Amino acid sequence: RHPSLQAVPYILSTIMVVPVQIFYPGPLFSQVYKFVLFYAVISVLALISSVLRAFFSRESVLARERAKVVLFGSVLALPVPAAAPFLASTGSTVGGVNIITNFSSIPMVIFPASIAYAIAKHNLFDVDVYIKRAVGYVLMTALVGVSYFAIQLVVRNVILKPVFGGLEESISQVLFAVLVVLILSGPISRKIQDRVDKLFFRMRVNYRDTVISVSKALSSMLKLDDIIGRIISTVRAEMFIDSAGIILLNPQNRYARGTFVFDSEKPGGDALSREVCLLPDDSLIHLMAAEKKILTLFDIEEDPCYASCRDECRQRFTEMHASLVIPLIYQNELTGVLALGNKKSGHFYSREDIDLLNTLAGQGAVAVENARLAEQMKEEEMKRTHLSRYLSPHVVDQIMQRDVQVNLAGNRKVVTVLFSDIRHFTRIAESFPPDRLVELLNEYFTEMADIVFRFRGSLDKYIGDAIVAVFGSLIPLESPEKNAALAAGEMMKRLAQLNEGWKERFGLELAIGIGINTGEVFLGTVGAPQRMEFAVIGDPVNVAARLSGLAAGGQILITRETMSGLNSGIRCNQLPSTEIKGKTGKMEIFEVLYA
Repeated sequence: RHPSLQAVPYILSTIMVVPVQIFYPGPLFSQVYKFVLFYAVISVLALISSVLRAFFSRESVLARERAKVVLFGSVLALPVPAAAPFLASTGSTVGGVNIITNFSSIPMVIFPASIAYAIAKHNLFDVDVYIKRAVGYVLMTALVGVSYFAIQLVVRNVILKPVFGGLEESISQVLFAVLVVLILSGPISRKIQDRVDKLFFRMRVNYRDTVISVSKALSSMLKLDDIIGRIISTVRAEMFIDSAGIILLNPQNRYARGTFVFDSEKPGGDALSREVCLLPDDSLIHLMAAEKKILTLFDIEEDPCYASCRDECRQRFTEMHASLVIPLIYQNELTGVLALGNKKSGHFYSREDIDLLNTLAGQGAVAVENARLAEQMKEEEMKRTHLSRYLSPHVVDQIMQRDVQVNLAGNRKVVTVLFSDIRHFTRIAESFPPDRLVELLNEYFTEMADIVFRFRGSLDKYIGDAIVAVFGSLIPLESPEKNAALAAGEMMKRLAQLNEGWKERFGLELAIGIGINTGEVFLGTVGAPQRMEFAVIGDPVNVAARLSGLAAGGQILITRETMSGLNSGIRCNQLPSTEIKGKTGKMEIFEVLYA
């Protein structure tokens, strides 16, 4: 509640250390020293009582474990340096040298205490840590001692003695005492502790290389499976975790699917993997989306804030073999969850572990989003290519920009079908070189398709020399009948222009007949899984094909259904009713006049 109170012990220590050094070894020293000892005893008892209270408290399992670690670390590192003042007061010697209560004991206290605190803070008791850093302990202890005496020697002989003369002894003791108290307090102490962490434990220095390597790897990955595998393998290898998994939310319906890797129960067995699927109303996903912060199983079990969803979240943690979950946040939205099991050493995650995990989660969220964008771009490009086979580039752009909605899944709809066929094409094909024929047809199809697209129609298919176009299918039109009739007229006019050039280049002219009909058809994607196509299926298509066969070269025939949708701007002549193959009775037929 009052963070400023943390400075009170350091202020009292600074106030007490000055008279201790000034009055030593005078008669007032013993009085001050007794007060200092009383203060030290009270401080130690307060520390021990608070730790024991946490240890025996039933409110928090996590607090008990931390208290146990602190007690063990203190017993491990503090007894020897703490005995120095007692041995000095009793006149004890080590190797024939008297132990003097002065600041030569400071390194003996500061360094082991720092190591003990680091051990307690990071919960590191792995055997490999001791083996790898045993030499470092010895070297660092010697370095601290030599550095202290060197600084003390330089300050006393170069600065204090020339200035204060005989008073330099007393002043140096007071100065160094105050300096030590300041070093042990506030930001300076934390910086020193961080240095010890970096030198002796698997902290940020080692993690930095991991972050850099993972960042480089993720930046080059555009497949979700590769990204998930890299993150899981990294956290399991770097932190020795028994299980890890990533749950990704589907952006459309918000369901979540996850992949988990965990150790085999058989000694030496390969790691196992499995997938889980979470429903949109999953309590843990809702909680992570709301909190957007790291949650542990202890948080769920102990914090009253989570009482309403405790059972569901605890069950989810159990199913995932997780003890900690980290949100993947992109643009302040939850995109996934990184779920981790227990460390194989049995210890809790340290602050530096959490820092690394937060960094990996942030990079992972960006990598996942990049992969999704890449997949989306790939799908849109495939969709664009698919639509370009039927629609004009302008209409395709409108569809891709969501300005026009289309349904490729399949439905029934009233449309107008245009069927165009080249007259006497079989005879032309028999007498014309194949390569020249393909050149002619490609030029013909290109010109006719441009006209269909110009009048907002779509190309259904090419059947040999025939063109099947549909109006009012993918793109809603006010009058599909009018668009089809106008397109047919333009096709006839453009063919006349093309024939002028083809007569010189190929020595022939083409003539086409066009049939147009309106009716209800099925629109959708049909075919085998190996090859799917968008198609228009129904009797109106067959009728349009029959009319095309009846039409003479240069003639456009339409049915009564199509005629009913035309306005006065298009001139038509009614022809005698005609029997159509496959239809009962005679059908009314009209000719569109386009000249």
